[in-house]
Amino acid sequence: MSALNSSPETNSSSAPGGLLEELERRQDEVLAQIDELDAKVSALLKEMGVTETDSAEIETGKYAA
Repeated sequence: MSALNSSPETNSSSAPGGLLEELERRQDEVLAQIDELDAKVSALLKEMGVTETDSAEIETGKYAA
């Protein structure tokens, strides 16, 4: 038996609407993780002296290496 099958949360997803609630909960967790990663990347870029303007110039091809 896998860890997913033995989870009590799996049992609740068999109730009407339970699967949708489980998917929404997981989506919220993933979005929170993405926000945390975005904050970490932004902080790292700031430490390195990279600004949003620099990033925009690179994306639009205005940056000359």
